Amino acid sequence: MNSTSVINAQPQYGRVYPNGRYDPWNLFSDYYRCSDGVWISPLSKNYRNDRPMLAKLFNMPELVEDPDCNAVGLMRKTGKLEGCIRHLASVIESKPSGEWIKLFSEYDLPYETVGSVQTLYKDKQAWANGYFEKVGYPDGCETAMPVPPIVLTEYARRGFVPQGALGADTESVLAAMGYSEEQITRLRDLKAIL
Repeated sequence: MNSTSVINAQPQYGRVYPNGRYDPWNLFSDYYRCSDGVWISPLSKNYRNDRPMLAKLFNMPELVEDPDCNAVGLMRKTGKLEGCIRHLASVIESKPSGEWIKLFSEYDLPYETVGSVQTLYKDKQAWANGYFEKVGYPDGCETAMPVPPIVLTEYARRGFVPQGALGADTESVLAAMGYSEEQITRLRDLKAIL
């Protein structure tokens, strides 16, 4: 989730969510699809200062030539925002993400790509931040297990421990609760337990 949206959605900032695709807080802090299907977000946090660079990078001379494009709020007020977003989307969709990443680096423009559940477990930053824990299983398989998102200092978080199949501990649990071997067998025959 884009942290800017989380902040802007709070009542003191006056934004109403969900907002439409063509009404972002900042068109250069939104996500756009590249030609290879990867979604990317150029992250300009100072639109007024970055306008000349953004105009050049995205072939959008209107950002510096049209007075209605001096500020994102003014674009919204004058009805220019949607057209600028559509143009920006078509420009970004004209190149694969790798080319945009190279260009953003050359222009010193921060960016982020949208991860997917198919690739997130490979994200080096997610691992560095401790968002995953490697769990090994008896059959040799390893899984990247997402860790709980909240850590309470009063409670230690224990690591993941692979367990047996569903019902693997039923007999020992029932025996510890005082069930006899005959009672456990009867429950199993009734298919009340695995």
